[in-house]
Amino acid sequence: MANYYDNEKFFNGYMSIRSQKMNYNNCIEEPLMLKLIGNTEGKDILDIGCGSGDLSSILAKTANSVLGIDISQKMLNTAREKNISNNIRYQELSMENIDSLSEKFDIAVSSLAFHYVENFEKLILDISKLLRKRGSLIFSQEHPMVTANRQLKDWICDPETKSRYWPVSNYNEEGERFEKWFIDNVKKYHRTLSTIINTIIKNNFEILEIAESRADDELISKEPKFLNGKNLAHFLFIKARKL
Repeated sequence: MANYYDNEKFFNGYMSIRSQKMNYNNCIEEPLMLKLIGNTEGKDILDIGCGSGDLSSILAKTANSVLGIDISQKMLNTAREKNISNNIRYQELSMENIDSLSEKFDIAVSSLAFHYVENFEKLILDISKLLRKRGSLIFSQEHPMVTANRQLKDWICDPETKSRYWPVSNYNEEGERFEKWFIDNVKKYHRTLSTIINTIIKNNFEILEIAESRADDELISKEPKFLNGKNLAHFLFIKARKL
């Protein structure tokens, strides 16, 4: 798994977006994640790909403990500066190696990170082993409609009607995808919705809820750039429970 967030150019570009009050993470992704996570009172939580620790910090307000893991030293340094609490620990660890953890958790969460991992099935199996019985997994990732395209990754505009369309191609061709995001050749992995769901079910989970992101009219009235989020589900959310 590549560590893009320790690249200076990538890190600065990403943090410039997160520093904006009206961004997709704060306004669309985080509220839905928190709704799906629900009550964390007294729970031990694993935050996979915790980044700068924003989600860890929120959950720690009621949780018993939070362990945030991330592959990026720069992101963890930011987390330790801005999102600290007596019941939060941060550890430099790739999600590909969480099988090295020995403790157990009631809840595992992950915000927009799973599309970076190649072996999704191993990740889900590792999470299952780390969760206590009836423990929960709640994660968001880029929606398969977003990761599908191998080439064109932008809206198509009809010159006559001025209507805008999001193209979806190569959907059934799973595997690597590359895009320019602050730097060239950022690698992600595309999986179909059925692969994602069936992998979770296969590895000792039951699906409790599936959600897709959507920007509402009130949000769009405050910031027109979120119109894209009304016409396209950028993020997929899944809540599952260990059997």
